[in-house]
Amino acid sequence: MNSGKEMEKQVIEVLKNEIINKMKQQDPTLIPVSLLKGLHELIDASEISSLLSGMFEMCFPVWLRLYCEKIEF
Repeated sequence: MNSGKEMEKQVIEVLKNEIINKMKQQDPTLIPVSLLKGLHELIDASEISSLLSGMFEMCFPVWLRLYCEKIEF
């Protein structure tokens, strides 16, 4: 974020396309805590919460469904 706006845009694109998409885990406990903390700090610093939109669309619904199934079982 300190390297300039163009570098910031490039880093954010890589995060959206690579990191967030690789978090498509069936089990969210497999995601390293350090990665989640880093994402939190990045969103805090950049104020670009749309970075997580991929997770809202692809990950959270799957995780919630799996947890509901575990609870019902």
